Amino acid sequence: MHSLARSAALVIVSLAMVSPALASDWKLAQTRTNDPDPADVADQLLERLQSPYYDVVDGSLRRAQREVVDRIPMRAVTSRGGTELVDVRYATGTGEILTDATGHALYASRLDRIDGKSSLTAEQLKQWIPLTVSADYKTSHLWGKAWSDAGQVWILTFAGKPLYTYAADSNDARATGRGGPFYTMEVIH
Repeated sequence: MHSLARSAALVIVSLAMVSPALASDWKLAQTRTNDPDPADVADQLLERLQSPYYDVVDGSLRRAQREVVDRIPMRAVTSRGGTELVDVRYATGTGEILTDATGHALYASRLDRIDGKSSLTAEQLKQWIPLTVSADYKTSHLWGKAWSDAGQVWILTFAGKPLYTYAADSNDARATGRGGPFYTMEVIH
């Protein structure tokens, strides 16, 4: 247990070096009289680093993003709203990825650059089917929704990125639409 606390303290120190704002959180954690669990403080700081995603690998903080996929912590997927519409399944060549509830791979697009808005055209939406939600659908933390002018629908987002399925994919998490501006989201444990 002592080594766990020591590892968590190292994580906090690593996180504090990432940003001055995080350094102030570290100082605040040091001055609290209740002595919070260092692992809890580390988790809170990791949650604040939303994109690109970071994770602790071999005891140090590392950027966890590759060109073809965004790597997202499993706890970010399962602990917040939106999970009744999504699942996590294994995809050959990628690992565990975010899918819709029926097992179709979910994609994000580099074309979507404005938070809260989908930039795909009506023609693109014929192949890239948005994961739609109602206007009053409740989301929290990294889950949200974006409006599509072309489709006149609300789309579920993760970390501000609208989620789509690819019309040519089957429901076994095969991500055949990867490439160009479209990529999957790999889930890490």
